[in-house]
Amino acid sequence: MDRQIIGSVICYIGVFAFPALIVLERSRYLCQTRGWLEVTGEIVRAREVVLGEAVLPFVDVRYKFQKARLVASDLAADGLGNRRYPPGGSILLLVNPNEPNEVMVRRRSSFLDNWLRRRAERPANRSPRT
Repeated sequence: MDRQIIGSVICYIGVFAFPALIVLERSRYLCQTRGWLEVTGEIVRAREVVLGEAVLPFVDVRYKFQKARLVASDLAADGLGNRRYPPGGSILLLVNPNEPNEVMVRRRSSFLDNWLRRRAERPANRSPRT
């Protein structure tokens, strides 16, 4: 096969695969957190972790849920760097009401969220074909 054809194929795979991965990851997040409750937490500590060339923020937080004071560590936060997460600042969290120790930082909304939620909540058509 010609190198130019191979390069074109790789380019097209990347053009279509990258957006698909983004949509699948967002859909997974929305399905995982369906029914979770939003609470405001306090940032205890923020730090940057280098993964490849990206510098990602991770936070430790304190939060209250159903009159219990809880602590969570090493939560992945949005953005690059930890400048948006000063100690003592507030942060929005999603808490699993069935397991209050299961918590994650609430991600910013995406323009695809409403569409993905509707798709996830739509019952699957599994009737047998005749």
